Amino acid sequence: MRADSPLGLEVQRILGEHPEGLKKATLLRRLRERHPFIREVHLDEILADHSVFVERPSGLWALAQMLGSTQTSGPCQSAEGDAHWGLPDPLPVPSLPLDLSTYIVLDLETTGFDLATDGIIQFAALKVVDELPREACNLFIRPAKVLPLSLRQKLHLDTDPRKSKALDEAPGIEDQISHIASFLEDLPLVAHNGRFDRSFLERAYRSHLKRDLVNPMLDTMELSLLTTPLLASHRLEHLARELRIDVQTVMSFYPTPILSQMGVSSATESFHDAGVDVLFLFLIFRALRERLAALPEPALAEMLRLLPRDRYILSSLVPPRISPASQAVPIAQLLEQKETAPAPLAPAPHFSPEEMEGLFYPGGFIQRRVEAISRSTYGAADIGASTFEDRPRQREMVRLL
Repeated sequence: MRADSPLGLEVQRILGEHPEGLKKATLLRRLRERHPFIREVHLDEILADHSVFVERPSGLWALAQMLGSTQTSGPCQSAEGDAHWGLPDPLPVPSLPLDLSTYIVLDLETTGFDLATDGIIQFAALKVVDELPREACNLFIRPAKVLPLSLRQKLHLDTDPRKSKALDEAPGIEDQISHIASFLEDLPLVAHNGRFDRSFLERAYRSHLKRDLVNPMLDTMELSLLTTPLLASHRLEHLARELRIDVQTVMSFYPTPILSQMGVSSATESFHDAGVDVLFLFLIFRALRERLAALPEPALAEMLRLLPRDRYILSSLVPPRISPASQAVPIAQLLEQKETAPAPLAPAPHFSPEEMEGLFYPGGFIQRRVEAISRSTYGAADIGASTFEDRPRQREMVRLL
């Protein structure tokens, strides 16, 4: 089995969705969801290509390019003839502390993970001024190669003719990169797994604008690892679920002009569309900053002692009221939790036996609730009535209890 075989490409796709890496057992389980007869020896043969896959010290397997690994077999030659050695790691260090009065939240969709053969096909960004979204940009970019079915399905191109047509009719990257640069200016950038996005933007800047991308970048994946280290996955979808940010939250938060500029028009939009991902990412970034600010003050003071605001980009997010610790903070203080008074219990509601029994009568609360759920789920008014069954013995049991 080779890394460029159909199964090898499936492994790359899965690891591309988990930039932090996966245990081999987890990766094998994910593969067997679609290929039930795959054996562990097949996966071992694929992972043996260390120019593509890297095993980290923690036993996690990741794509070499996603880590900016130095274990790759050498520079990749791009279509434009420029040499690239994988993703930049670490990110360039800007002038710190970072001024976030105005910044850009961005996301890209690409044809794959290889800088030499893949490219950007969608760019979406949100300009934030004083923590309010002020302007949005969503550009499609004509692919330089035919997209495989698996990618078309992941990006919902197979079910969204409007999006598929927009992509097919879009200008190429050589025309769109100037619009991208005009929107980004030299403002700070916020992206999830930002090293990946930055690498493709840097290639486009160098190839078509003949200059470097100089914008400082803050990586929300790094911020999520700092503030929610126990999460099993730090993918955007899982962070949104952890932080209780859903599609309804997104649609109600943003003003109509922003949604219109981003091309998002309904509450059925899903992830793996750069426009949708950016709208989620801004709210996730805000929530993660709140979690950082809510860490115990001794922990934040120790963070600033070890990683001063002028040395570490995420330290720019620590509230100004926190000063660096003058000496190492004892571990007991770092682990100390604030004691909070337990919330008073709400008084127990009073239900008479007759009221409880009445809930189960035909036309009562239970039947009305079933009908409401049926209408919202199936759009039918009579499904609730047909699925509700009057059970006198059940009412008798409720009355006795």
